[in-house]
Amino acid sequence: MATIVPDHQTELMQVLGFDDRDLAANHRGTLSNAQRWRFYGAEFAKEGAWIAAVVVIAIIWRSLNPSPEDRTLANPAYVMPLLFIGIIVVFRIAMRAIDVYTLRQNPVESINGVARKELNVFSRLNKRPVTSYNVYIGPELFVVTKELHWALDNEALYTIYYRPTTREILSIEAFD
Repeated sequence: MATIVPDHQTELMQVLGFDDRDLAANHRGTLSNAQRWRFYGAEFAKEGAWIAAVVVIAIIWRSLNPSPEDRTLANPAYVMPLLFIGIIVVFRIAMRAIDVYTLRQNPVESINGVARKELNVFSRLNKRPVTSYNVYIGPELFVVTKELHWALDNEALYTIYYRPTTREILSIEAFD
């Protein structure tokens, strides 16, 4: 029977930023309250960026069309930007609703097995090299941060808890 490696587990907890409560919730297939708030906080920040972009577009559009007589539904220069902004807003709301629905349906999945680390370096034309840090658990691929890649041991046994829609790793248990 495999046992948890305490020192290695502590290192993984620090790198990923999870604690025992997060891990216990992930064992049950759910997010902890802290993880839920982190997820929603990140989502709200993204939405704030979208709202700011729409406001900037509206300000630019307003400065390009200053006369009130041009602001009629018969003027395509007035209607098209409004229609475009409306489509973006509806699309964002629909995507957010899908994210929340999938998060509530199956928020956490797990996989256990031996980790196989892979480091890929590739370059684009006339640009500096890009490094991709990958970890395979069985056939499943996880793209991870550099810090997590170096914290994981190659050919070691792990259980990874992750969000199935984004493949975001929530917590990890290290076994010997």
